[in-house]
Amino acid sequence: MNRLVSLSCGSLKSDQLDVLRSNGIKTVADFISCDVESLAQKTSIPAKEISSIQSIVIAQLAAFPLNGKDYYNGLMTRFSIFSTGCKNMYFKAVFVDKEVLIYYSRRQRQTLLTEVKFFSLDELLDGGLYTGDVTEIVGAAGTGKSQICMNITLSTSMEAKKYVIYIDTGGSFCGERIKQLLEGCKASLDDEEIHKILSRISVIQAFDIFSMLEALESVRQRLVSEIEDEKTLQLRLVIVDCLAAVVSPVLGGQQIHGHSLMVNLSRILKSLAVEHSLAVVITNNVVADSSWSSPFSTKPALGPTWGHVPSTRVFIQTQTEGSETNRIATITKSSRQKLHLSRAFCIDHGGVRSQAKLTSE
Repeated sequence: MNRLVSLSCGSLKSDQLDVLRSNGIKTVADFISCDVESLAQKTSIPAKEISSIQSIVIAQLAAFPLNGKDYYNGLMTRFSIFSTGCKNMYFKAVFVDKEVLIYYSRRQRQTLLTEVKFFSLDELLDGGLYTGDVTEIVGAAGTGKSQICMNITLSTSMEAKKYVIYIDTGGSFCGERIKQLLEGCKASLDDEEIHKILSRISVIQAFDIFSMLEALESVRQRLVSEIEDEKTLQLRLVIVDCLAAVVSPVLGGQQIHGHSLMVNLSRILKSLAVEHSLAVVITNNVVADSSWSSPFSTKPALGPTWGHVPSTRVFIQTQTEGSETNRIATITKSSRQKLHLSRAFCIDHGGVRSQAKLTSE
């Protein structure tokens, strides 16, 4: 709960705040839950005045109910679906009216996606990356998690013309690779357009959990303060690659605060997604899974507590056929799609490309 300060309680004078703090009233929760008569006797502040200030504080900080129409209209003004940038052997920007996706039935929507030739991973994700959701990409090292993230970053900046924050925890973000992806686009881009695309991408390197928390909190504070600059107003995507690299070292052993740090990290990510209508994408590593009920030999790292954080989880595996390495993306958690839907894709000079139709295991 917030500390009791004059900013949150404008009716309290500085000397009254000092008296309250000396009597153990240090937070807003302490103040609004205290007994008025008892506090009045200890602080010499009139009981009527304390009761009046309590009412003001509750009115300032309480959540106000919204009717369904207002909530829906507010949601739709911030709602977006972003492409992963995965190509169906060609590069083509796809935009579908969000109203269409909402009002069509499930079967009609699937038909619509087929007719407009959605990118393969977008089809797997029921249209793409949704604002308000935390999407987790899970896989072993070398399965293409960072390649997918860079594809998503470039697609969001170039096609949607929105700002992206890419938090890199292992040095995986490669400027040369972004240049290759730009060259792979079948579009003539002049230097000015390339500069605009790249200027919408901000890369933050965070090699420990404390740097990660600081970076995410700075983003959240910018959004809360409603700074009137284009970079803040047009920010729609936050990517964390890779989360396990900074969380795993503080879990277990003598790291008694590791779990609380992970929970705090999950709270900030959820806040960015839900409260500020951002699409949040995180990558995670895998550990061995000995469970007989699992279709995979590995499972996401960070344990069951973290499993409740992502809204959607995509599991990446590799398959080697001769000299070629193919990758399979499988939905293992989703509120929109049937589980265990899969899509084969490959990664080449031009980016991520699909290889097969949507299948169900």
